[in-house]
Amino acid sequence: MTALILGVGYVGSALAALLIDRGERVVALDNFFSTDESAVRGLDGPERLEIVRGSIADPAALEAAFAAARGAEVVYNLAAQSSARPDAASPEYTEETNLRGPRLVLEAQQRFGVRTQVYASSLRVYGDNLPANADESVPYGRFSDLSHLSKAYGEKLLEMHVGLAGGEIRGRSVRLGLVYGPAPVMKVDYRFMTAPNKFCLQVARGEELSVWGDTRLGLIHVEDAARALLLAADSGLGDYAAANAASEVTTVPEVARLVAEAAAERGLAVLIRPDLPPSRRPIEGMPSRLTGLGYEPRHRLREGLAETLDYFLTRVVAPPYGRHQGDGDSRG
Repeated sequence: MTALILGVGYVGSALAALLIDRGERVVALDNFFSTDESAVRGLDGPERLEIVRGSIADPAALEAAFAAARGAEVVYNLAAQSSARPDAASPEYTEETNLRGPRLVLEAQQRFGVRTQVYASSLRVYGDNLPANADESVPYGRFSDLSHLSKAYGEKLLEMHVGLAGGEIRGRSVRLGLVYGPAPVMKVDYRFMTAPNKFCLQVARGEELSVWGDTRLGLIHVEDAARALLLAADSGLGDYAAANAASEVTTVPEVARLVAEAAAERGLAVLIRPDLPPSRRPIEGMPSRLTGLGYEPRHRLREGLAETLDYFLTRVVAPPYGRHQGDGDSRG
């Protein structure tokens, strides 16, 4: 069997590894805008992973990727400009990739007869602050950046095309929490890292942690995220469905606190600014439609953050740009 992955960076590389482990051939499309090409090329090889270079906003690149994956039953669309930081990408690039790109993907999917699309969405479709007990029936929330606003568009676009296709294609929008943990391809540019991974890398570099805001967010280990995407593709959820994928819910300050505690266990002192209040914030569960299909996350936040910290402590990397790279928003 063959699978097509659009965007083979952090989560995409973990997904590719799972697909290859279960014997599938994988074709991947990436333009390497926010991913180190050399790290991805290290995964390439005969009968394992074929990489096509290009953007989902480029019809010719999409044509080449779908042609290389001819016969695939599933396309996993993880390609997006996912950072909310204004210095990560121009609004024009975000719109081109996140709005025009998904439409071109759907058109190519139907031309090539690929049955199922799994769209990597985000729990941020519920808004910047995750509501309590947010199951999949909760309406879209308020947004403060183009990247996360585009996820609502991507979901509705997929739902629309599935409806118009009259049963010829299926769609799955998997609303991933903030992803953390070691993967085959790791990002080290703070602009494109999630807050948990960024905090761990900052500790490894001896930097202080800057924490802004106290909003609730869902979190999921990268391996569990990849497994959720696989299950969504294989499941009997009907023609179209959206599903949450997060193992735990807490706040960014609490994530910073857990990273600092893991560092202390390793003899490292961590300064967090501003100082965190002494009271702990609870770590809660997250309802998901996937639970009824047998999905159960295998990783817990505390252990996963310690694992991530250990990963970076053995691979301390110099900042890729600017001495003030740690400044800015760490809300994820």
